[in-house]
Amino acid sequence: MIDIEADVFDALYTFLEEKAPDVFLSGDTVRAPSDFPCVTLEEADNYAVVATQDSASNENHVSVMYEANIYSNRASERKSECRRIAGLVDQYFAGLGFTRTSMNPIKDSEDRYYRIVLRYTAKVSAGHIIYRR
Repeated sequence: MIDIEADVFDALYTFLEEKAPDVFLSGDTVRAPSDFPCVTLEEADNYAVVATQDSASNENHVSVMYEANIYSNRASERKSECRRIAGLVDQYFAGLGFTRTSMNPIKDSEDRYYRIVLRYTAKVSAGHIIYRR
């Protein structure tokens, strides 16, 4: 299996530490974070591109999808804080060669926090080269 999740996570951690040091980053999706602002990142899908498998069924490319959840619990401007951080996450993934496939704002039913969910896709080669298509 072609697996780049740890590399993607570690590089995002470094990127956010430089651009937004107040952001807590987690590799697990949580129902309600304990630290805010928070970004969670998980590889939500990873499957072989059948058209590029060789005759021994070895993977040469996989399609991957990453899901980032951004949370803010500020008393005011929660949405603005989430959108600012979403812009940074978007900048990071675009720089890697990923395509954003969705951005969904989600309001907590109890009004404790604001959340934005971002999803990114790409194809990745066995040599860990990232392709948009």
